[in-house]
Amino acid sequence: MTINSAAATPYFKRLRTFATSYFYFYMILGHVHRNLSRRNFNKTNYNQMKNHFRSIDWEDEMEDLTYEEAWQLLKDNYDQAVNDSVPLQKDKKKYKPQWLKSSVKKSIKKKYALYQKCRRTENYRDYVEYKKQNNKTRKLVRKAQAEFEHKLMKQFKQKPKAFYSYIRNKQKVRVGVSQLEKPNGDLTDTDQDAAEILSKFFHSVYTNEPDGEMPQMDRQVGINCFLSDIALTEDEVKKRLDALNPDKCPGPNNIHPQILKECSQELARPFFLLFRKSLESGELPSDWKIARVTPIFKKGSKTKAGNYRPVSLTCIPCKILETIIRERMLEHAKNQNIF
Repeated sequence: MTINSAAATPYFKRLRTFATSYFYFYMILGHVHRNLSRRNFNKTNYNQMKNHFRSIDWEDEMEDLTYEEAWQLLKDNYDQAVNDSVPLQKDKKKYKPQWLKSSVKKSIKKKYALYQKCRRTENYRDYVEYKKQNNKTRKLVRKAQAEFEHKLMKQFKQKPKAFYSYIRNKQKVRVGVSQLEKPNGDLTDTDQDAAEILSKFFHSVYTNEPDGEMPQMDRQVGINCFLSDIALTEDEVKKRLDALNPDKCPGPNNIHPQILKECSQELARPFFLLFRKSLESGELPSDWKIARVTPIFKKGSKTKAGNYRPVSLTCIPCKILETIIRERMLEHAKNQNIF
């Protein structure tokens, strides 16, 4: 049954307002793309990468190098191995909700086909058929979303990153750094000015220890119980590499924890030699002192620098060495009954 344009108004006028919502379904079906320019570590050729690390005589290469030169040698070989073994994500990635199942996708496609048919024929029966499919699709979408969110909640302890990633994607308003207030009351005009204000504020709240001699304290342990050396073994370095979380972000020097974990057998030796040089010299490579600091808004006015807190992303190899030193200090303190 075909109806004229006047009688169609109660149905097809509403139907035409649905057209804008189909941009969302275009996104689901893959017609909207995002450009990506990053490496796909999930497709790494680890056999090739491991062979590259095995081919290097680390003992001979690092023998006469300083801790800074040894780190640069290790970093250069790591970068070369990544360039050779980790493919680039060159193609465009289609936007796809995490909860989208194949059955839901088919239902969305069928709904869109009925929508086009209804618009073309302006037939009441086609409109009823479209409405039935629309209601069915809506129920499937809600069910798929609910099942996916329930699954995220059950796996929260094992995969907290997936949960928080989904929450961030659901947020309609992204909280970032806005214009900040200068000391004279004016607002910043550029990101560089805002970064400098935040940097000065973060530096001002750090505790600056005074120069000079350390304060005298009552001796609580024997005179021969100093921790004069940090025992370090290659097996412990490998153990620390194996314990890395591959889902964590790489540090400022782009050393990915997934690579370190997968190639722990091959990289334990060079990192052991590097850590030993650093401990013997009492110095750290300059790259390890660099952190990527991100300001996180807390509450209050977004124009006040004091309402942001810094979160720093530091070098992963430096974290491993810090963990080993901390364990040695705790063992020494317990052995000497300091606490």
